[in-house]
Amino acid sequence: MPQGARRSGRGGGGGRGRNKDTSRRPASGRGATKARRTSSGGTGRCESEASIPPRPSEYRKFDSATSNVRGVMIGSLADELIRHKDSKGGRAQRGFVEGLVTRTNGVAPLLKITRDDINDEVKRRKKKKKKEAESARAAALSSSGDAATDSVASVGSKVRFA
Repeated sequence: MPQGARRSGRGGGGGRGRNKDTSRRPASGRGATKARRTSSGGTGRCESEASIPPRPSEYRKFDSATSNVRGVMIGSLADELIRHKDSKGGRAQRGFVEGLVTRTNGVAPLLKITRDDINDEVKRRKKKKKKEAESARAAALSSSGDAATDSVASVGSKVRFA
């Protein structure tokens, strides 16, 4: 095959992506978004990186009053989502959660409620409900089992062996 010609088909070798150019990768192994401390104590970020807002998945700290209001609000939104899912056969209508978040953030933007907050609360409540149902079922089984052993014990006490 002449030099520079490409093979067609699979596994031939000289296709795209075979020899990646690694000269563009940073030597330190850190990506562009990692901040590195400098001797002056700063982060060494350039101006464009410093203006990037924190990701929504990062932990946010609220004071206790705000946290309580936020918890109640997320709980009511989770209840609303659970009722909606129950009426729709277990699945939420497309855009329903987005509508909840938009409506809530329009009224109370400082609470910064996200869809993840609502979905996490729904999962938490379903898990709690499932655990309560299992413990109630186990309690019912153990109480019916105790009654059966009590009746056997009472019969056994009346029987005399000679």
